Amino acid sequence: MIFEVEKRRFRRDGKLRETRSYYLRYRFGKMPSDKWKSLGVSDKQAAQKVAQEFLAERQREEAGILEPKLRRDSASRPLAEHVQTYVDDLRAKKRAAKWVKIVGFRLTSLFDSCGWTRFADISADGFLKWRSANRERHGAKTLNDYLGTCASFITWAERCDRIKCNPLRHIERVEVRGHERVRRRALTEAELRRLVLAGGPERGLAYFFSGRTGLRRTEMKSVTMADIHLHEATPYVMVRASAAKNRKEQPLPLIPELLERLQAAFPEGTPRSQRLFPRLPKMPRFYRDLEAAGIPRRNSEGLIVDFHSLRHTWNTFLHRQGVPMRQAQALMRHSDPKLTGKVYLTESMLPLAQTVNALPPLFAAPGCAQIYAQILGAPGRKLSPAGGAKENPGTPEALGMSVFDGDGRAGAQLGGVGEMVRDAGFEPATPRV
Repeated sequence: MIFEVEKRRFRRDGKLRETRSYYLRYRFGKMPSDKWKSLGVSDKQAAQKVAQEFLAERQREEAGILEPKLRRDSASRPLAEHVQTYVDDLRAKKRAAKWVKIVGFRLTSLFDSCGWTRFADISADGFLKWRSANRERHGAKTLNDYLGTCASFITWAERCDRIKCNPLRHIERVEVRGHERVRRRALTEAELRRLVLAGGPERGLAYFFSGRTGLRRTEMKSVTMADIHLHEATPYVMVRASAAKNRKEQPLPLIPELLERLQAAFPEGTPRSQRLFPRLPKMPRFYRDLEAAGIPRRNSEGLIVDFHSLRHTWNTFLHRQGVPMRQAQALMRHSDPKLTGKVYLTESMLPLAQTVNALPPLFAAPGCAQIYAQILGAPGRKLSPAGGAKENPGTPEALGMSVFDGDGRAGAQLGGVGEMVRDAGFEPATPRV
């Protein structure tokens, strides 16, 4: 251990000088190099006393008797200061401005409602009381969002050594399934066609673009002609990382029908800096287009239609066309397949009945239905008298079945199943290896 009180020396104007106040030069445990701490006094005895107090405090911290100084200082500061530091840190990490604003609002609103002013005030019991009091005001998803935002803030403070542990780490989330306040649905092909026509050249192209690429509203605002690659072997639109929700750049292929509309709307010579959709329709305008297209905003099941429903439309269309789940997930740019297979999928629009009806039948050959009925028979009934297999080849005895008497006793096992099946024109499927 190195622990010395001395003045620091430095060179200025070619002369060696020393500081007016004393410093503590120390190295504890496995510290890789010496550190200097200003003691703030020019008297050596006073400096030695301050240094001894620092050493005693450091030893109590290492023994667990005293919390680290940063935690003690953080505990005395108001939560509002920590929230501001957290928000500034999110901005420094280049998080979306809208998201940072929402985070600050949620934290401030939650802390004010719970009466929390210091880190020591945060408790699981306090959050549970707040959630119970606001269960009617907020939906299940919103309550989970508040919990997630607050837990992320406390985790950040824990990593910065501002708090010892997260008091909300064991709180369970609210069940969302079946309790959603906003449930969207996809548009059918006929509804999307009518909406595109009702929107006219400008808005209709925006609806069609979103419904056949899955781009979000905020992502569409930033698309320029430089992002549209129409003359490649596989035409695509490039979703820039700065505009994407997942902050990842990804090309999305364009279907031929959309490609033709883009080429007609933006001919050769269009500046590459021009935005495709400088004015996206606001929700009142979108609802008027829905009304003009004869599409209800809310159906009998309580599912609504808004601009984001066009993204649901693209995902549901992919599933209706039999696109594999992994490819649909990539086209939707989802990190979790549950979003692709559940959240953004309107299952009622899947061709389930057509899929089932297209399955191959089990008894396809003529006469098999009659054989099936003879095999099953009536419960507890003798299907054929003993020895009648030669006269009636369609009996269970001729098929090699065990015939049960009325009292449940098994009769004799008879043969001839292969010949009967071939006579009926039905060949059993070859078992798969």
